[in-house]
Amino acid sequence: MSAACLNGFTVVSYQQPDAPNRRYAHISRTFLPTSSIVEEADRKLRNSIDELLELRRLGNNWDGEGAAAPLPELVDSAISYLTQRNIPIAPSRIVPVNDGRITLEWDFIGLFVSIRIQSPNQGRIMLVKPDGKTEFSEISLSGK
Repeated sequence: MSAACLNGFTVVSYQQPDAPNRRYAHISRTFLPTSSIVEEADRKLRNSIDELLELRRLGNNWDGEGAAAPLPELVDSAISYLTQRNIPIAPSRIVPVNDGRITLEWDFIGLFVSIRIQSPNQGRIMLVKPDGKTEFSEISLSGK
């Protein structure tokens, strides 16, 4: 028998004594104590904020192809959005865009959410649903 934890699931692989040539797998959700979940979420959010702050170090031509440096006011806006809106899940990725804007991405099982920080108070959301349909909408980053 072997076991592994992968993306919040525990996978146990085993053989039955009466069928030695067949392998079976049991998959179950791995549950963590609530305090562990909160601590992990806080750690990931702090890492995201650190990653956003690191974007301030990028200068023009950061990609070697003439990209504009991420605009500091957009970095601040992204940090404010994540901290003041009590976003429960840190972004999966933070992507600087070659025109100085920033994109925050969340990649869930079957669902993809992207927020492009357009201006200090405005963002554009792209939502890709499990059926592949894509929706776009504008969002106020200032909470108003």
